[in-house]
Amino acid sequence: MVKPKKSEKIFLEGIFLAGEAVQKKLRGLPAGKLIPLIRRQLGMSQRALAARASIQQSSIARIESEQLDPNVSTLKKIVDAMGCDLVIAIVPKTDLD
Repeated sequence: MVKPKKSEKIFLEGIFLAGEAVQKKLRGLPAGKLIPLIRRQLGMSQRALAARASIQQSSIARIESEQLDPNVSTLKKIVDAMGCDLVIAIVPKTDLD
C-alpha cells in the first residue's frame, strides 16, 4: 500500500473530523425524520414539496413515516426542492494513523 502524501493526510484528517462532527449531531437521525423538520421550517406542506420535487405526495408521507427508504435519486429531488444540498461522503470510521 502506498503511503499518502502529507497534503493528502491533512485532507483526510479534515474529512475525518468533519465526518465525526456531523455523525455526532445527526447520529440515528434518518432522512425520514430530517425531511419533515426542514420542510416545516420552510413552511412547506407535503403536497407543495411533492410538487416541487416532481414526486407523489404519498411518497413524501411514506418517507417521513419511515415506511419507505428513498433511493439517492428521489432523495436528491426532495433535497433540491427544499433548497438544500445533498452531501454523500465516505468518512473513515476510525482515524487513519
